[in-house]
Amino acid sequence: MKASQNRLSDRQHYIFHSVLSLFGRDIENNIVFILTQSDGGPPTDALNAIKKAEIPCRRDEDNEPVHFLFNNRQKQKRDEQYEHLNRSDWETGERSMNEFFKLLEEENRKSVEMTLGRIDQKESKMNELNQIQEVLRQNRDKIENHEKFEFTVTKSFTEKVPIVNEWWWNSKATCCSVCEENCHESHCSSVSPNNLSQCWVMSNRHCTVCSGKCHSSVHVKEDKKYVKKTKEVTMTFDQLKLKYEHTSDQNEADFDKEKYETCKKEIEESKNKIQEEKSNLLNEAYMAIMSLSKIALKADSAFTLLHLDFLIPRLKEEGKDEWIKKLEDLRKAGEEQRNKGALKLLKGFWNYVTGNN
Repeated sequence: MKASQNRLSDRQHYIFHSVLSLFGRDIENNIVFILTQSDGGPPTDALNAIKKAEIPCRRDEDNEPVHFLFNNRQKQKRDEQYEHLNRSDWETGERSMNEFFKLLEEENRKSVEMTLGRIDQKESKMNELNQIQEVLRQNRDKIENHEKFEFTVTKSFTEKVPIVNEWWWNSKATCCSVCEENCHESHCSSVSPNNLSQCWVMSNRHCTVCSGKCHSSVHVKEDKKYVKKTKEVTMTFDQLKLKYEHTSDQNEADFDKEKYETCKKEIEESKNKIQEEKSNLLNEAYMAIMSLSKIALKADSAFTLLHLDFLIPRLKEEGKDEWIKKLEDLRKAGEEQRNKGALKLLKGFWNYVTGNN
């Protein structure tokens, strides 16, 4: 809208209400206004027009519609006499753009990609434990006979690496140094690295995203982020059993028999815990995708469809047949929509080539 506009035109009324009818009820807080041709002063006329038209939108602490001011003077010929106006318009636009990006960063939503990434981490840890469990099974006699042996497992780990080849808005990340996770990958220029409690992922000075919900003081904002890697690690049973070491009066051979059973029990318990955590994450990812599909402009959006190939096979392992059916319906609708789009494009090209209208 124009900042000086004092009423909505019939066309604008139609567009606003047509678009709003496509969204769910909870879209109101995501609607803000971009006001152009601003003179830098309060856009009283435009705000009154918005209120009179009863357009649902996000409101600030004064119950005013959230808005951002811009004035496109870039195309006008530069004149030294009016340089102060150009500078003022530029600063107003820059401030509005920064505030607009800050608002986008503060949206109250959880990243589906982050949840799926954690599922992947749980699977990697489960794979590592399965490998160790198989080694113990195959070498039980050697363990009980106190024979030395080595084995190799594939271990996953996280490593902090520089962020490269990214646009400026993805050039920094807020990371938890305890969980070794990326809590927020964005430049987030409005938040100081020394005051991360103001970041949108924080609530009451604790992170709402990292696994441990850790305090903001153990988070770091910099041009680095954690990435998942794997490596082959060779170890001995002696190294493995150190985790369960305790003082014992038994001889070493009997002690190793006990340690075999202890290791086996501990690994099984760890697997059960990881499986439970994975199930909870799968539930969280499914609920998030279904929620997004309800409030999105299109239920078969590319964002939703992108993750179905990852999620569906894992839900099959959980026996979630009803959930799988709903996700497959989403995917089918998306494929049909893509096919219709491709056919329409092909027909348009053919008509262009043949001269048919």
